[in-house]
Amino acid sequence: GETIGSAIPIAALPFNDSGNTCDNVNDYDEVCPYTGSTSPDVVYSFTATQYLILDIDLCGSGYDTKVFVYLNSFTPGFPYACNDDFYFDETCGSYVSRIDNMNVYAGNTYYIVIDGYGGACGNYILSVEGIEPPPPCNICYSCSSPEGEPDIADYGVDVVNGGCNDTYLWSPIAPGQVICGRSNTYLGPDG
Repeated sequence: GETIGSAIPIAALPFNDSGNTCDNVNDYDEVCPYTGSTSPDVVYSFTATQYLILDIDLCGSGYDTKVFVYLNSFTPGFPYACNDDFYFDETCGSYVSRIDNMNVYAGNTYYIVIDGYGGACGNYILSVEGIEPPPPCNICYSCSSPEGEPDIADYGVDVVNGGCNDTYLWSPIAPGQVICGRSNTYLGPDG
């Protein structure tokens, strides 16, 4: 993991690893928002096989960390994502980094660089988790069950899932169920 060329591969998610950056050299630095770091760094790589949303977390690391990501190659000055200071607490540490909700796309390789602020180095704990985002609505129309109610015409009444305005007409949903919908505008029974 010394450079992008020798990056430690992340084969599957969730992924957890730990190590120490002090026995590496300073190969990379990005402004996020601080610059001028001379800290040694370690590089991991993740090649996406599908669209995911990643969280890259250094919670519990023992020094002032920085983490940034390059997309497909070394692009100095243009990281794909970057964070210097996310945590300031007793559980995860102070000045410890995390990147939340990073979109990754199939066929691309993401190089995760664990770095430090200034010349800081030390023990790190890396956690990378990915979730599949819900389908976009145009896909959802074909896979979800419609409520069975057409668009409501002017002066009509919402008789399905009308909510509080219509004597609490609600349909039950299951935990974790994705609900897609559409809306229409109409004049109510009283205008």
